[in-house]
Amino acid sequence: MFLALRELRFARGHFGLMGAVIALIAILMVMLSGLSAGLVNDGVSGLKKLPVTAFAFDQGTKTDNAFSRSVVDSEQITAWKDRPDVELAEPVGAGMINVTTTDGTQADLSLFGIEPGSALEPELSDGHGLGAPHEVVLSETARSEGIEIGTVLTVDRMDTDTASVVALQAADDEIDLSAGDAAATTTAMPLEESFNASPGYQAETLTLSMIQWFLYAICALVIGAFFTVWTIQRTQELAVRRAIGASGGYLLRDSLAQAALLLVIFTGVGVGAGILLGRAMPAGMPFSLEPAPIAVATAVTIACGLAGATISVLRVLRIEPVTALGGNR
Repeated sequence: MFLALRELRFARGHFGLMGAVIALIAILMVMLSGLSAGLVNDGVSGLKKLPVTAFAFDQGTKTDNAFSRSVVDSEQITAWKDRPDVELAEPVGAGMINVTTTDGTQADLSLFGIEPGSALEPELSDGHGLGAPHEVVLSETARSEGIEIGTVLTVDRMDTDTASVVALQAADDEIDLSAGDAAATTTAMPLEESFNASPGYQAETLTLSMIQWFLYAICALVIGAFFTVWTIQRTQELAVRRAIGASGGYLLRDSLAQAALLLVIFTGVGVGAGILLGRAMPAGMPFSLEPAPIAVATAVTIACGLAGATISVLRVLRIEPVTALGGNR
């Protein structure tokens, strides 16, 4: 480690440039993590906040956009209510609607229909709960569309009374979904798995995940290429160390210590800069800084960088002491 630190001080320009690249990759990771979390919260925040364990869809409903396609009847709802491992089985209607306010403003909203007095009723920060006909409870995000308490909304296609899914809450730790599906002729999914039934959710998350994994691969390649060139440039110096008694393992550990120190410091710098940039994002952008995704992205970035560095510095094990005397020429 002593020699690794001396080399870091001596070649400040080389390592500073490499560190800047690592920091930029870390910033991109934080921004992508924030966008992924923001899109998830923006697309399925209503589902995440419901106090349910799973959703049961009509049997045969395709997974994508299932909330809009599925329709369950009273017999299916009753079959789930009769299950001993189900504490709550409530009909829920769900879909995307277009509304028009009294001043002619149009807005696209996700509409959830529940029974008044149901355990699924949301907690309110203002106004009163469900009860009177033709009233709705709005999320805080509706304020950005100019919709306030008392606003009259005109909604199309509200002449029918149907339920899209059955919201299930476990009586104990979990529900036997397979047995319930067989009795009710439905297709039930755990809460997190049901997010894929929301329009566009799976496509968005898969796209961003693929971009993240490409960045991880780029990080490994960039770090590997840098340490390959750095190792070749100091082959003579490493050979001298071998000649005076340093083992190949010592040189390998020393090189990896350089890589680890570089990665940890500049990834931390990049993560800090990314968090500051994330907090400066405009309010309308679906961006959410959550500790868990950022921590995972940071750990994977460091791990991929170390993997690339390890592969590149393995060549130090093949350096012979005779190289220091010019025996390679």
